[in-house]
Amino acid sequence: YNATRCIIVFDGKGGSKSRKDLYSGYKENRGNNRFRVNRAYADLMNKEEEGVSMKRQMIGLIELLEYLPVEIMLYDSIEADDVMGYIASQLLKEDESAVIMSADKDFLQLVNERVKVYSPTKKKLYDTNLVISEYGVHPANFMVYRTLDGDKSDNIDGIAGCGLKTIIKRFPEVVEEKEITIDDMFNLCEQRQSENKFYDKILDGKKIIERNYKL
Repeated sequence: YNATRCIIVFDGKGGSKSRKDLYSGYKENRGNNRFRVNRAYADLMNKEEEGVSMKRQMIGLIELLEYLPVEIMLYDSIEADDVMGYIASQLLKEDESAVIMSADKDFLQLVNERVKVYSPTKKKLYDTNLVISEYGVHPANFMVYRTLDGDKSDNIDGIAGCGLKTIIKRFPEVVEEKEITIDDMFNLCEQRQSENKFYDKILDGKKIIERNYKL
């Protein structure tokens, strides 16, 4: 992509603490794997051995990266995803654009005319049109969809029966470019409550949705 600058971001020490304070179950489903650089080898070492191995791997990795024309960012108490999102949404100058490389689809909420997301697993570069084509949801409203659907990889439960197709059917507004806030969504539920029991589910799960939005 002829990038003029490449930034590699790592989770800082205690990066997940603020989210764990909000929801103690955050990432708990990962078990000991949450400490591993390579999660494919879950049972080869105990926690202490893995800690030593992880430090050795991280030191070696950073030493290698220092030979490349890249910048490394790591901040205590902040997750890498938050730093990446902040750079892409807050720090770009008027004539700049950014490509986020990540397989995490949460980043798709940031896609716009200046920000794209490259998935190294799908080998796809997501712009607004591709997000809409693949998910049926506009990037501006991708976060609302995620607050309803939840995130199994982070052990965040959603609202039962709120799959992508159902969300699009009951909230056709998510397809549009205009951003729909969760408060807008609750208002729409109250207006449409008599149409379908689906809207009652959303209103009954208001606390879960508000928690997911903060997470």
